[in-house]
Amino acid sequence: KEMREFIASADKNCFILTSREDDCLSEFTDFIKYDIEELNKDEAYELIRKYDNYGEVSEALINEIEDNDNYEALEEFLGNPLMVSLLYLTYRYKGVLQYKKHIFYRQVYDALYDRHDCIKGVGAKHDKKSKLDIEDFRKVLCAMGFISVKGGKVEFEKDEIIDVINEAINVF
Repeated sequence: KEMREFIASADKNCFILTSREDDCLSEFTDFIKYDIEELNKDEAYELIRKYDNYGEVSEALINEIEDNDNYEALEEFLGNPLMVSLLYLTYRYKGVLQYKKHIFYRQVYDALYDRHDCIKGVGAKHDKKSKLDIEDFRKVLCAMGFISVKGGKVEFEKDEIIDVINEAINVF
């Protein structure tokens, strides 16, 4: 409703709306729906090469993908630009190509948790403002996810998310 009101008040403008698939989007019949095509293998490899300016890490990753017995499982990652970036991030962080999803996502989490320190160089460590180590932080995030799903809500105002964080902290 609010989007419709905004669009009506600024009708001389053009609007682009991006979203995941959702039934409520069917209301926007005056918008043209576009889908993004999956990357082909060459496009995925080109994107990987751009992440380190055609350096050693990207070439090592591509070679490992090509030589991997589980290439079929990796194809799913290669079609999506976000997944390609996460694949590169985890490979740069761990130096290991992971095709099992649960391990892959854990490596993504680990890499993102440590990423700032890794960028600063070997031995650089910053205290986390939360004072939580990697496992305790993961537990709080899991509790937040559970609370969110249990409440049937995934979007929050600032005060609401602070309440969810506090509830999650008290869970563990």
